[in-house]
Amino acid sequence: LRFKDMEKTPREKAEDYLKIVHDYSLGVLPTEQSHPLTIDIAEQSKTDAKKALQIMKEVDSHVYDVLEGKLDQIDEMRISIGQTLEKGGRIFLCGCGSTGTLALSLETFWREIAEQKKPEYVEKLRAFMAGGDTALIKAMGFEDHPEWAERHIVEMDFKEGDLLLSSTEGGETPWVIGAVEKALELSSTTPYYLYCNPDDLLCKHVERSRRVIENPKIKKINCCVGHMALSGSTRMQCCTILQYAFGLALMGYVDPEFEMRKEFAKMKEYMKNMSYEFLEKFITRETDVYKKGDRMIYSTTTYSILLQTDIMERAPTYSLYPPENKFDKEIKPCWGYLYLPHTNDAKEAWKYLLKRDPRPHQWEENYSTSMEYIYGFNFSKELIDFRQKGIGDKKLHYIYIERKGDKIHWDFEDDHEEVDISGLSLLSQNNYLKTCLNTLSLLIMGRMERYVNNIMAYVWPTNNKLLDRCCRNIIFLLKKNGKEVPPYAEVCYELFELIETWDMDIPIVLQTYETIVKKQEAKKQNSKCSSMNA
Repeated sequence: LRFKDMEKTPREKAEDYLKIVHDYSLGVLPTEQSHPLTIDIAEQSKTDAKKALQIMKEVDSHVYDVLEGKLDQIDEMRISIGQTLEKGGRIFLCGCGSTGTLALSLETFWREIAEQKKPEYVEKLRAFMAGGDTALIKAMGFEDHPEWAERHIVEMDFKEGDLLLSSTEGGETPWVIGAVEKALELSSTTPYYLYCNPDDLLCKHVERSRRVIENPKIKKINCCVGHMALSGSTRMQCCTILQYAFGLALMGYVDPEFEMRKEFAKMKEYMKNMSYEFLEKFITRETDVYKKGDRMIYSTTTYSILLQTDIMERAPTYSLYPPENKFDKEIKPCWGYLYLPHTNDAKEAWKYLLKRDPRPHQWEENYSTSMEYIYGFNFSKELIDFRQKGIGDKKLHYIYIERKGDKIHWDFEDDHEEVDISGLSLLSQNNYLKTCLNTLSLLIMGRMERYVNNIMAYVWPTNNKLLDRCCRNIIFLLKKNGKEVPPYAEVCYELFELIETWDMDIPIVLQTYETIVKKQEAKKQNSKCSSMNA
């Protein structure tokens, strides 16, 4: 936003945004609202981590209660997938942001299993996300552009007989809607659209969503799980349910031993009985690393795309620098970087991460989507020297997360933990570990004060939805603290002024809130002085 339309003033940019804000005012949606169980999660992360971890287990377990009521619809999707494959068609899976990363994750699970059990199906599933494979590493800002999704799905060679499975956590992402509507033009096979907000609210408040929901040519599965543990952070419960829903429908076609309903029953029981309490020591250790200004290396040979997903999603959620790329003009070290110690160079590391070669856009107008730039992110043996050079005299700390037999091993210097996962499929293991990493990140960032209560304070204001979230969160804080609440437009003007000098280490919501409060206090003081002089 700072560099777009540079000839315009911040106020002019704000006025342009206010002309379209009705299309992105999403505060009525449950995914944008505070979860009643986690309203004090920021403070609990510091003072009572055990309670916070118990609350997160309750919130995450609810996902499977909701999903149980969707199994018949998921089975219908499973049948559609089978019919497409039998006719020689391919399955395409797409999303934007967190639903994009889950799409790429599911493709790697599919490939890993198919290579062992059904090699002829390896290429039958193709995943793509907004911004291309680069977006698995850093947010690309493609969300508001349906025309880029249309271009992307054509580049992916989606054609007659192919089936698109699409998802958008909130049910309103323009890029995803662009993809599913283009799929209708290219193939007579009915596409799927999965999302996590109530139909009535979406149809009433978001015209583009109403267009999809009321279209009989698109099959919908509403996976609404209510509020997020961190308001607006749909990487959490929304993506947990969406990833598992797609996975249940897909994995039986490459794994003959995978039975959808039996696997779901095992997973639901596992989540009921598991505990997050072992995470507390890792939360403490990693928080201490960041408070000293040191940095993390996340090392694995078995859960690479899952760890990378968590690293990528932390950045826009908590306003952290994304992983460094050797082609960036200015290197600002991220807090955590994926490390694949068994790979020798960037090309080998990327192939191991994705179970295939990267798929770049090669769009001349966006170098960041190119193959050259993609290979600038290097998770191989070559990473450590590059990373150490970037942090100077600070220290790198290593956490190792590996699958060994029927256990997940966590090792962080002298802290160790083994978690039993016997009987769980690759899909279920990854879904469980995803919730562990979500919870780990949430409580670390609570201790690092990257959010307030369960409200984002460090929002990346990089698209229209996030601009609205910033304004709403500022208004929330003003109300909560008993301050005068100016009109939405005035909050927006203040926000756009501060965006001009914004940096990722600045809590843009809190900074705007404080600016408004200071101006209110100054106005009161001036009024008092004027009265005294009179």
